[in-house]
Amino acid sequence: MRANIRLHEYLWHQLIMRIAMLVSLIFCIPLIAHADDPETHSLNSGAHTHGMAMLQVVMEEDILLLEIQSPAVNLLGFERQVQTTEQVNALQRTQKMLADADSLFQFNEGNCEVTQSTWDFSSVEGSKDTVADKNGHDHGDSVGTDDQDHQEHHSDHDQQEHETEHRDLAGHYRYQCANPAALESMRVMLFDAFSGFEVVRVEWIVHGYQGAATLDANNRQVSFR
Repeated sequence: MRANIRLHEYLWHQLIMRIAMLVSLIFCIPLIAHADDPETHSLNSGAHTHGMAMLQVVMEEDILLLEIQSPAVNLLGFERQVQTTEQVNALQRTQKMLADADSLFQFNEGNCEVTQSTWDFSSVEGSKDTVADKNGHDHGDSVGTDDQDHQEHHSDHDQQEHETEHRDLAGHYRYQCANPAALESMRVMLFDAFSGFEVVRVEWIVHGYQGAATLDANNRQVSFR
């Protein structure tokens, strides 16, 4: 029994290592490069371009992994740390929408079900104190201070925001596919959910093949064959 458990753990570890290697490959080596295409070059180089996003798709046996990287403005409508109640509400709405993987990614076959989804919002999440301050509440020790000091404080804050105005978000989805051999294509529905998306560059490794595609609102499907 112990031998069987150890074998299972070893095989699982080897699977995770192979998936990690494939993901590293997809990040480090552009699958299809068009040096004379400014749009493609911008996407492959990881340049921060509003309206554009990168989507990596990797399948290993019956595990399908998706990773998306996008400027925050595509998803939130703004690109800075959350500072107001409206921005907090927008962030919460976006988090809820991104958690619904079935509304964002659709597969033709394969019986793939999402088992895990995570997003990193640390680049835009602000503290409660910052939100309270921006709404004129909970100033604490700042009440009664000199107006000039108060203005200098906000001037410094605005300068810091300007220097870090380009903020990106990254998300990961993990699927378990009951019939992986049947998976031939997927549709990316981000354009319906978020009006900020104009172009999504997809790079994939599925069934031992690799390829790339550039999607927009009129062309949302990726073929893996």
